[in-house]
Order: sequence, then structure tokens, then C-alpha cells
Amino acid sequence: MAADDSMQMKELLQQHTHAIIDWTSVVPADWHKELQVQPLVPRFFRGTDDDNMPVLLTLGSLSETHKQQLCNNLEDAKARPYMNMLSSLLCVDSQVHPDSLAHHLTNLLMLNGPGREGVDRLLKYYYPAVFLHLLRILPPKRIRQLFGPIEIWSLPFQKEWIGLMPPETTGAIPMYWAVNEEQEQRLARIGLLNRILGLWREKTKQRWENVEAFHKDAEKLDQILLLYVHRYRLQVFEDQILFGVHFLLYGEDFHEHPKIQQILQTVQETGLGYTGGCIDVTEEDWATIAAYRHCPATL
Repeated sequence: MAADDSMQMKELLQQHTHAIIDWTSVVPADWHKELQVQPLVPRFFRGTDDDNMPVLLTLGSLSETHKQQLCNNLEDAKARPYMNMLSSLLCVDSQVHPDSLAHHLTNLLMLNGPGREGVDRLLKYYYPAVFLHLLRILPPKRIRQLFGPIEIWSLPFQKEWIGLMPPETTGAIPMYWAVNEEQEQRLARIGLLNRILGLWREKTKQRWENVEAFHKDAEKLDQILLLYVHRYRLQVFEDQILFGVHFLLYGEDFHEHPKIQQILQTVQETGLGYTGGCIDVTEEDWATIAAYRHCPATL
């Protein structure tokens, strides 16, 4: 590791007080067992799924050896994101006890609004790819509730760590950690959106300028899927993914092209076939489709 990179990683850790680790996404190493962590396990999962829940690490409890090992991990993850050990880095006031922070983070794992059983309402906010969408989907008062005592919430975005701060809000923080029906449906689409956006990035090698640009594309894609998945009866998950990727690659009007409309007609009749139907679409066809601009007929 270069000296500058090592110093950068050390400074990153020094700027934070705690970290969230999701062991299920970490490549195991013997030294991990030596870390003093607090499990974040909602009561619905205690004794059954403890190992699948995240943990809280107090960075001040680390030995110099473990600090260096974490720095090495952060540096390795620049080139190999799947190696990243830390889901999030947090900064809280020194007066906040780790037990209090752990209690707050544990409560966030389950939506618990009135009338909800909660068992099937696990919210994996500790996944960076989920947390970013929460900023887009939830209103400021909910984001403030999510942060709680946390002053800075940092996470990896496009192979770089970014620090996020809670929004300025007025009024009381809600009692329950809950969402309305529309928000719940949008949360359910996060996995689909991430899959589409990930494939688009792989194909185009493009980057978002910032989180706001990411939110803009994600919001537009979300609305398109909400409209056209229903209109064209795209029931198969793979068909929904491919339709979304094509929207990003070939433009808003791509599905209005006669060749695509022919494929979608079959989908509407059978509920199947978008992915299969696109197999015969050539690169030349896609170039034409990308240039297509639907003009409504005029009287």
C-alpha cells in the first residue's frame, strides 16, 4: 500500500467513531473474531438469525494492529469493492454511549408502525445501495429519524467514501419507524433499480457526478418502471431488468419503436417473452431505435 493511501485510510477512520459490519458480505479472516462488536439483532430474529444481522464496531476499541488491518482492507476495496469489510462509518458525539447507538440502529432494522406485525419488515439500511435510496424515498423527518444521534454517516459510493449529514428539520421526530403504502412499494423496487443501474454502469462505464445525479436517474427510472411494467405486463423479473436497461441505453421513446412494440404486444398477450424477443434485435436495429423519437399524430 502506498504511504499516501495508508494515511488517507487512517484519516478516514479517525474522522469516525463507529462502523457497521455485515458479516454475511465479508470474506472471513481469523482476526475478525478478535474484534469487539455489538450485534444488532431485532427481537424478531434473536436466537434464529443472529449471524445474519449486522454488528456495530466501536473504532476506539481497536488495537493499532486491527486499525492497520482495517486500513489495509479499505485500500484493497478500492480496486475490489467486494472485499470491503465496512458497510458504513458513523460519527457520533463522545457523550453517546455505544449501547445507546446500538439500540438506535437495532430499532431501525424493523419498520414498526401501528398495525404492522413487523416480522417481514426488515429494512437493510446498512447496505450502502439501500441507504442511498432511502435518502430519495423518505421525507426529511424520516431521514432525521434514521440518523438519530449520528452526525455523519459515511458509505462507499462508486469506490469512494462519501460523508452524509442529516437534513435540517423542524418539529418532533416521529414516534414510530414507519412508511406509508407508496413508500413501501418504492422500497420494494430498490433491488430492481440497483440491478438495472448496475448493468447500465457496466455497459457504459459511466459515473454519476454526485449522489444528487444518482438520485435523479434512479427517480426517473423508478417512475418509468412504475408506469410501463404495469402497462406492458412485464411480469418476469428478468424482463423488467432488461426493459429498464434498454430505457437507460436507448432513450425514453425506445419502447414506442414499431419493432419493440411488436415484442411488447406478445408480452402483453402472454406475460412472457421480452428478453427472448430482443434476441433477434441487431446492433443496427438498436442504433435505429436509439435515434427514434415518437411523434404523436396530429389532426
